[in-house]
Amino acid sequence: MRIESTFLMVVVILQLSIAIVILYLIFRRFPRSAKTSGEKTALPQRETVDKKKYAHSGISEALAGDLKNKVLQLMEEEKVYLDSDLKLKDLADRLGLSVPNTSQLINQNLHKDFNTFINEYRIEAAIDLLESNASLTLQNVAYETGFNNNVTFYKAFKKYKGTSPSEYLKEVILNPAG
Repeated sequence: MRIESTFLMVVVILQLSIAIVILYLIFRRFPRSAKTSGEKTALPQRETVDKKKYAHSGISEALAGDLKNKVLQLMEEEKVYLDSDLKLKDLADRLGLSVPNTSQLINQNLHKDFNTFINEYRIEAAIDLLESNASLTLQNVAYETGFNNNVTFYKAFKKYKGTSPSEYLKEVILNPAG
């Protein structure tokens, strides 16, 4: 009888210990002050997050404005996006910046990531090409505008225009009134 009661006592103490540890972990992970204060904690705004993230980057707002203009000039005048091997490092080298600073410049000042930024220019070029020469195959258009393959071209086109390149070609270019 004595062994049974000792065993039960050990089991109860073990269960209480486990319960205390679990409660400690829960309250540590979810502090009571946020729950009891009635305040809703808002997620930080992207701009605030970006400013904190890039606080020590070395690119001032004035310099960022100049560099943004230089990026846009590279895109619009030199059409660097037509290079199917274009990488963030290549653009960074052209700007005389590090890769992280170039990424920051695009993220903060153009409000998109590198691939989205480049692909938007490529899709606009593809649309211009299709409008000027509807007899080109979509594969030729993809390669002419800097895409390495059809899948990437189709995905980017659908993301940017909301329709596939072939549907766009049928609806907008070949049958504009339809």
